Amino acid sequence: MDMLLSIVPSNVLQAASDNGAILSLMFFALMFGIGMVLTDNEKVAPLRRAIEGVFEISMTLINLVIRLAPYAVACFMFNLAALFGFELIIRLGAYVGVVVLALGLHMIVTYGTAVWLSGRSPLAFFRDTQEATVMAFSTASSNATLPTALRVADQMGLPQRVSSAWT
Repeated sequence: MDMLLSIVPSNVLQAASDNGAILSLMFFALMFGIGMVLTDNEKVAPLRRAIEGVFEISMTLINLVIRLAPYAVACFMFNLAALFGFELIIRLGAYVGVVVLALGLHMIVTYGTAVWLSGRSPLAFFRDTQEATVMAFSTASSNATLPTALRVADQMGLPQRVSSAWT
């Protein structure tokens, strides 16, 4: 019983600032969302707009970080080269080469099978899925890639049951 009671946060801000209390924060968010859905739409409209505004600000900042990431990586690499010498850059380059080769092989096998089963031209398939592929590689987050992948699937003319997140 104590375990179940520990899920309910006594202080939401403290739960938000403590990585060990993420389950409590998720429980609060779930209950808050259920409360918003069950409350009259007119009364929660200002709160919904405020939450959407915070979401838009967050997405703008995330996009800014994504655009600045290549410069940050270059700065980190310069710092590593200055601290550990040029040999480290060569070893990291070899590691990156192996990872890119493995990802390319994975892409050829996975997408090649999809292209073979769909009967589409491989070049047309890769061209059509380029936006989702670039988003997946640049963010390394399936959560961030899902909306783009669904939109691309819809643009490719896939059945609605495949390209819709609501089915």
